[in-house]
Amino acid sequence: MSTPSRSVVRLFKSWLVPLSALPTALYACAAGQDPPAQVDDAGAFEASSLPEPDPDAGAGPSADSGGTPDAALPVKCSSDGFCPTELPLQRPLAAVSGTGADDVWAVGGEAILKWDGTAWKIAYQYGEPRTSLLTGVWTRRRDDAWFIGSDILIRYSGKDGAPPTFREFPVAFGPATNQGNWLTPAGDALWAVRDTAEVVRFREDADGNVLDDRLSPKTGPTDRTTYRWRAVWGNGPDDVYVSGLSYVGNVLFGRATIAHYDGVNWTITPSADRNQIGGFFSAHTTGAGSLSQLWVRLHPSRTGYFLYTSTEDGGLGASQYMATPDPKCTSGNSAGFPLAADDVWLSSGCLVYRWNGTALKPVAISYSGGPLGGFRGIWAGADGEVWVVGQSVPQDPNFMPGAGFALHRTAATTPQGAQP
Repeated sequence: MSTPSRSVVRLFKSWLVPLSALPTALYACAAGQDPPAQVDDAGAFEASSLPEPDPDAGAGPSADSGGTPDAALPVKCSSDGFCPTELPLQRPLAAVSGTGADDVWAVGGEAILKWDGTAWKIAYQYGEPRTSLLTGVWTRRRDDAWFIGSDILIRYSGKDGAPPTFREFPVAFGPATNQGNWLTPAGDALWAVRDTAEVVRFREDADGNVLDDRLSPKTGPTDRTTYRWRAVWGNGPDDVYVSGLSYVGNVLFGRATIAHYDGVNWTITPSADRNQIGGFFSAHTTGAGSLSQLWVRLHPSRTGYFLYTSTEDGGLGASQYMATPDPKCTSGNSAGFPLAADDVWLSSGCLVYRWNGTALKPVAISYSGGPLGGFRGIWAGADGEVWVVGQSVPQDPNFMPGAGFALHRTAATTPQGAQP
């Protein structure tokens, strides 16, 4: 573990930019137009490889006919109640997190967006030009959030009753396609992995400085295995899982691997299936102790998820494999958000699924039933709020890259009789 970094770069007060009228390419998709195929900049994703729209899917509810419209947009919703919202910038969105219907954050490029219950606004942008793009956002309580990129970490919080502010900190991360972040339930430590052997835990000291603990999971001092961790999730500070790839000598013969941290030691478990040479690309947990479940996604070349039950000490018990119909989906993006053992939202980057305790079912996201682009972030709340964000397919890839989208599902837009 290295000596934590304590340098604060900048201190900024929160500011809000009014929502502009810039449309995104998403609305053309929501209207049923067929966008051209494109390779996603975060993975080889081809829109033409996804299933064709289902003409019998039926129209979902309208955001302007029943329920509260998002940003006053007369848009159509999907048959499962997801409605597009207007964004104040032309950027792919990388992640989303919230605490309630009027407190949701998202990141795209160098900007931080805030949903106040009716509209998205730009809440913050870098104080000076940077090459880093924000890739993660986490919050557990109002006016307290973490944002992270390849060389920057931004904290939004207050201290001793003072109004919350944005503060920038440098971090020693390199850009990586396969990366994961997770915030502890108490909101006091952000865990991060970047497809390397290192697991980083960011935490804040009493003076408001961000410290970084750099952990390297090993089975012991003689362990010569190379590990590449790509995802992290947990149930608490002493119950954390990372997943990825391990190999000795040749990465072509690497194995999917899961490691568990109990607050002191790491327990590392390579998969018994040597065909899983691409490793695991996601990790999401529900519950705690003997009720804990761990979801991990296979390499994009093999679609599907493994659902593990955990033992009291964090070890891995029985597993169940569930294939998903993601034809030719080679996106490296993975997203998910577990609410309970019988309510988990997942995405492989191409399609979105929901686990109801017995089955993993696809969710209709677009009004037409056709592809929207690459899904990169999911957040769900206990009150029926669900957000899905990502990169939409551009209308003219030679003129402008794919813009972002933010799809919103509420209790009002959820079809009657559907799982809330």
